Amino acid sequence: MKDLATENLCAPLRMDMLRAGHADEIAVFEEGVHAFTDCELQRIADGAMAGRHAICGASRNSICYKISAGMHGSACAVLKQAGLAAGRTNPDHTFKHEADNLMRLAGLEIPGCPVLLARFRSRGTYYLLLTFVPGEHPHPCNLPLKKTLLRQLFDTFFLMDRSGFIHYDLQASNIVLSQDRAGLIDFEFAGQASPLAEQDDAYLCDYNICSNPAIPLRSCVCNFEFRTLFRYLAALRSTAPAGDVLAFARTYLGCRADYHARMAAHFAAAAGNRRGRPAQRLRRASRHEERLAALLRNPSAGVLTAEYLVMKLRFELFERDFNACAYDLEAGFSHARFTLERLVGRNGRRGSDCPGWYIRSCLMVLDKLERKAAAGAGHELPGGHC
Repeated sequence: MKDLATENLCAPLRMDMLRAGHADEIAVFEEGVHAFTDCELQRIADGAMAGRHAICGASRNSICYKISAGMHGSACAVLKQAGLAAGRTNPDHTFKHEADNLMRLAGLEIPGCPVLLARFRSRGTYYLLLTFVPGEHPHPCNLPLKKTLLRQLFDTFFLMDRSGFIHYDLQASNIVLSQDRAGLIDFEFAGQASPLAEQDDAYLCDYNICSNPAIPLRSCVCNFEFRTLFRYLAALRSTAPAGDVLAFARTYLGCRADYHARMAAHFAAAAGNRRGRPAQRLRRASRHEERLAALLRNPSAGVLTAEYLVMKLRFELFERDFNACAYDLEAGFSHARFTLERLVGRNGRRGSDCPGWYIRSCLMVLDKLERKAAAGAGHELPGGHC
């Protein structure tokens, strides 16, 4: 039985598409490794319009169908059909940006991500055909984030972050897990930036900015934490003993420590190819990542508190800007700053479990988020609305 909420959302989209349709036509813009004939693509599109394909997702921007394809080594494929209804959160109804992202993603050779098969237009409606990534979404009860899955996610985050390719919408519905495999889907809002270039305030004052003061990158790790991990922890707290929640938090930060160690090696290698100020900046960035990795492998109560406070503020700021949630951000920033300053005041001496350099890096992120809050919503890639 089809979900009534999904059907209610899909109905106006289909009506808009039918009104927009015109004479039989097929226009193919990009193709993957498999070359489709116009007739094949037309049959696939007509099947969607006729309701012959099973709906596997729907949003204000598109309807997703799961179809039998048997191509590119996949038993199934996903067809995304653009919606023209009012209320779109992505102005690009042609899928051009997403297709470009999928082609860029293929160059990174990241496992567990969709592969572009074709982008085309049929009867005035745009479609994106891509490989199907099997799995379910993370949840503490149904499909918990085990250590092996967390490691796979951090492998993916590292490959993306080091290249400056950020997903921007790592909510749970865009993360697919099986018992031994983790993958990402829906690169509609992903974006590319130069990972080592010095950036302006418009880039730095962002929900996704990391805590490295030498090279403050936008990071998939940060996006994952405020889009998925925050809610995952809330669900875990409601179903599991406090000891289990703490054990998961330590496991998560231990996996993140390995990510920071790899980022440290990446920055160090990049510094070896440069001279002068750029090389010094990269060496400082590498040193910060090294220290952060060591700190997170055995996090103290103060580090756990600081990590949660920063993640909570990212979450509340994003929800205020894009989902109209009423959070008292002024009080939230004040409380977080007061708590962090107390941590550094009590434990900030050299060699302590909550060192001053770490707290200062957290306060730097708070400054960026606070400036983002003052500026209001305005990110060019509003992840979370798809």
